[in-house]
Amino acid sequence: MEFLKMVDKPEAVVIDNDGTLHKHAEYLELGRQAEMSFIASRIGCEAVDEAEKVITARRLELGCDGQKATMTEVVSSFGITQTEWNTVRETCYHPERFLQFDERMVQAVEALTGRYRVAIASNNPRKITQRALWQLGFGRLFDRLRIIGPEDVGINKADPQYFQRVAALLGVDVGKCINVGDRREADGDSAVKAGMGAILVSSPNIAHRVFGMLHSYQKQFDGVGFLQGESSEMLICGMTGRAGAGKTTLAKKVVESGANAGFDTEYLSLDVFFKMSSCQRKAWLNEVKGVDDEEYARRTDQMCWWDFDRCEEAIGDLRAGRTVHLAGVYNRADGGELTGVVHIEPRARLRLVMEGVAIAHMAYLFDDLGMLHAPAGMRKDRLGTRDKHRKGSEIDERFRITEQFEDGYFANNARFATTHIDNTNGIPVVIGDVPGYMD
Repeated sequence: MEFLKMVDKPEAVVIDNDGTLHKHAEYLELGRQAEMSFIASRIGCEAVDEAEKVITARRLELGCDGQKATMTEVVSSFGITQTEWNTVRETCYHPERFLQFDERMVQAVEALTGRYRVAIASNNPRKITQRALWQLGFGRLFDRLRIIGPEDVGINKADPQYFQRVAALLGVDVGKCINVGDRREADGDSAVKAGMGAILVSSPNIAHRVFGMLHSYQKQFDGVGFLQGESSEMLICGMTGRAGAGKTTLAKKVVESGANAGFDTEYLSLDVFFKMSSCQRKAWLNEVKGVDDEEYARRTDQMCWWDFDRCEEAIGDLRAGRTVHLAGVYNRADGGELTGVVHIEPRARLRLVMEGVAIAHMAYLFDDLGMLHAPAGMRKDRLGTRDKHRKGSEIDERFRITEQFEDGYFANNARFATTHIDNTNGIPVVIGDVPGYMD
């Protein structure tokens, strides 16, 4: 799944059908072929493959801003009206022959209807979507959700106004809606341009996870609550997530709010345990062009950047009641030189908050492990603002290396997080469990 944009206190969920609630390849392909056959007959092509070439060329011709025109715009250019096209499509698709009852998905959406206004919104005519939903088992929910097709709003999903009009039909401000779908241009970018939140999924299984997450979408993250526990015991909490998700900012806010609430708080960053200074690491990475593939993979694997043994030893010392004193460690305030000093005295009511990208695999060290989520574009912007000393191309390359590492790291370790937090808008909100995180 990919969080393109989240919204604070959402009131409605808009859900795509094909590719999201179901993904039956044969059903969709046969329907597409039937559409192509109809168009071929109307434009005088003897073969479907010939018609597809004509359609592809026309989509590029009619497109703008680098985006291809929609099929509806293409058929309109051939003199086929929207009403005629809808009628034809209703005969091209036969969900009754392919789609199967899916009680698990129905229950997930049913749970959403108890908390949000819910719409199933598709580029297919409403009748096709209704037939497909009936086959999937959604019939019992027809009085609890809105089924919307292009004929209801006058346009299709390529136009952001589609989603604005969907929100209006639901009676909800567009900024309080979240769209869930599988296509970036139609379900993601267009929804975001309209002002909606948007989550992209790659399969119905991932969509099911998202529905569970939205059902448990909770109140604003409580930093003081994060530090709760037996007041006589030491508590060590972790804050993980991808670079740029806002871990450092949130961890420091938790420490500050905890101190204001009377807790004995300390802050610790995984970056303290960098093996090299920023300058040393930069030079080390810049040398990768002259090394073999194995060495390149080792240097860009960020697990080689931190001294995890030293980190584990420090946390273990605190747990055992021993003072932690670290000298010559990474110092962001000094441009990333190894001039920092960390000194933490163990005490019974200590609340230590440690943050870092690669601490999820060490979840056993923490009493609670929070994980922050934020969209890639926003994370990159935050990193660019933070690392103003880097040039544009250098930021792009560092972000690419970081993303490559994090894709694998969180696919294996995100499951160890005990609290998931959406930080898209800079207002941390607990969102419940996000199984697997990466799909």
